[in-house]
Amino acid sequence: MAWVRMRHYISGGRPDGSQWPGDGGLLECSEDEARDLIRAQMADHAEAPQPAAKPAVREPVKSVIVAAPPEEQPDALEEASVPASSDPKTAWIEYAVSQGADEAEAARMSKADLQSRYGGRL
Repeated sequence: MAWVRMRHYISGGRPDGSQWPGDGGLLECSEDEARDLIRAQMADHAEAPQPAAKPAVREPVKSVIVAAPPEEQPDALEEASVPASSDPKTAWIEYAVSQGADEAEAARMSKADLQSRYGGRL
């Protein structure tokens, strides 16, 4: 058997009933048919096509969820809502302490500083 690359499209069927490949298509045929197609300048010698390489198998990506240590997780029962801007400074101090601030340090801060640091709007 021989392989040829077609130079031109040939209409109609081949003697075995199959269709001719299009321009540039590869055809496996007998040595005699290959010689006749090449002599008629309808095809050129060609190498046998190489089997397609199998695509590389990629390992699936595994998602890992890492929870924060219990001491870093907020306790839903201890979550306090942000005081309103009009609430007294004592409310802001209590909120700052609930968010981890030192009570004495929070007491030394101004209400505007507490609001700025802990999420209030001025």
